[in-house]
Amino acid sequence: MAPHTPPPLSFVRRGLVFETVTVCAVTLLPPLTVSTLMASSPTMFRHAALMGPAGVALGILQALLGLLLVRYILFVRGETPADIGFRPGLRPVLESVPLVGVAYAGALLTVLALHGSVMAEAATQRARTAFMTSSAPLTFVYVIVGPLFEETIVRAYLMTRLTTLGLSTPTVVLASAVLQTAYHTYQGLAWALVYLPIFLTFAVYFAWRRNAVAPVLSHVTVDLVAWAAIYSGLAR
Repeated sequence: MAPHTPPPLSFVRRGLVFETVTVCAVTLLPPLTVSTLMASSPTMFRHAALMGPAGVALGILQALLGLLLVRYILFVRGETPADIGFRPGLRPVLESVPLVGVAYAGALLTVLALHGSVMAEAATQRARTAFMTSSAPLTFVYVIVGPLFEETIVRAYLMTRLTTLGLSTPTVVLASAVLQTAYHTYQGLAWALVYLPIFLTFAVYFAWRRNAVAPVLSHVTVDLVAWAAIYSGLAR
């Protein structure tokens, strides 16, 4: 019997490229499309169905399906979540705290730099506040599942795959952060740019540690603080 011949590297690479593009298209294209439409025509696309409890529930469902898809892809490839950076431990838990501080510092500097533009988008932020206050239980789940989805897809999965495909670390970091920022433009361009240093911080950390636990915890913390501020009346 002839020995098994492994497939050529070019075939493996094409398969990995196809998988990566497919996963990103399925998981990120819907929110990116909705975000683009809402940013370009806010009065037309801010329907009650999108901004109310139904929209929150749809967002949760979409996030859970995206997580299941990545888990399935890993299973088919014989991989585990640890292979894309989900390695629990005390270190990433402790490092998530200063990571939040660095992320907030970057966001604050951006707010100060874009102060006029940020203030001009107050109406857009009030629409987001209305979305977040549509259902406390649903939005509480949303601010936990949402960050887990984002950090799994755009950080752990995408950065790992792009690195495997041979892209340089700065390119991978920038691609991850810019893509994540792009589907937050429904909050306004200036506000999306405020989030860019947060996402860059998480991406740089992941490129450094190859661990997704700290970015997930940090992102959940940032969103929970925003959620608590809205429901306490501090943010309107």
